[in-house]
Amino acid sequence: MQTLAIYGAGGLGRETLDLARLINDAAKTFSEIYLVDDYNPNRVINNTRVISFDDLLSKGLA
Repeated sequence: MQTLAIYGAGGLGRETLDLARLINDAAKTFSEIYLVDDYNPNRVINNTRVISFDDLLSKGLA
């Protein structure tokens, strides 16, 4: 399975998150889904971790 990182935790990022969850419910494509936000990381939105781009790099996901 793959990890999905959605860059942006605003309105469009949240809508994309909803779509990714629907896709994942149907096909189990993603093992993890993150929202990436450099301005305000280290929080949780809709049960999804928000990380910075540097955290994404340190996890080897970018």
